[in-house]
Amino acid sequence: MSRAIAEEGLGKEKLTRLRFYVQDMVGGESPTVWKVAQSNITGILPSAFGLVSVLDNLVTSGPEMESVEVGRIQGIIGLSDFHEKALVMLVNLVFTKGEYNGSTLSILGRNSLDADVREAPIVGGTAHANAFGADISLGDGDY
Repeated sequence: MSRAIAEEGLGKEKLTRLRFYVQDMVGGESPTVWKVAQSNITGILPSAFGLVSVLDNLVTSGPEMESVEVGRIQGIIGLSDFHEKALVMLVNLVFTKGEYNGSTLSILGRNSLDADVREAPIVGGTAHANAFGADISLGDGDY
């Protein structure tokens, strides 16, 4: 693939590593995650299977809420495993500040809430200046 890019005169591929923190507010005075549907067995199973939520979470450069804003995670998540708390995610990371302001990453896939390291499959996105790859980890959320 990189040979084809170089042969087309587009230059070398560039790998960019990003680290950021998703600020989930599931309850409290200003929640950013809202339940919109559940199945008739959601309350019976420990995995909360069937719970569907929409979200618009702040993304920051550090773990503290007061850290510099990087963007927003917006989309739909659902608990889709009978046996463990695992999300199916359809979300977009929208960069709102900094070098990637206006760019997006589209995330679609499974996210086990009990995993020590949580990774998200990036399936697409947009870039204003140049395309970039990403290596991201999501913090812990309790849905």
